[in-house]
Amino acid sequence: GEAAEAPLPRSIFIHPRAPFSNKAWLRKVLQECSGYIYWLDKHFMPVAFEAIVETADANRITSIKVLSLHLPEHDSTGARTSYRDLSTELSNKGIDFLWHVVPSTALRATHDRWIIGATTARNVPNVNAIYSGQHSELNMSDQQKELEGLFLQYWGFSHPLFS
Repeated sequence: GEAAEAPLPRSIFIHPRAPFSNKAWLRKVLQECSGYIYWLDKHFMPVAFEAIVETADANRITSIKVLSLHLPEHDSTGARTSYRDLSTELSNKGIDFLWHVVPSTALRATHDRWIIGATTARNVPNVNAIYSGQHSELNMSDQQKELEGLFLQYWGFSHPLFS
């Protein structure tokens, strides 16, 4: 098999001068996850589907759950079609892909965004900040168990964005 990749830095800097690297780092953070990917981003956008499809490896993960608020930008035919296409493709690979939304009241006590795997968690900026290169960081969190519990608690209040 392939040689194991060096672990990612605990802190990765996102900035406007590195638009290509910013997206590459996001993919590496997704690849760092094992078992599953739980992505909590109040302002998640379908532009991140590319990073998901490029990193979704059924040998490493069996499910991807995205949790966000329901934003007006999500109500487009393009977003719905992209979600259905990605969901179908990942399902064909053996990976469940679900995008759920929660009422803003359910997330009132949470500010940050996280990408959580079975053994890792990172505090991340919102998708648009990464893709637009706003100064921000992808930081390793030592709170994986706590964040997993929080995510699953919020998931309990959620419903699928697209029925």
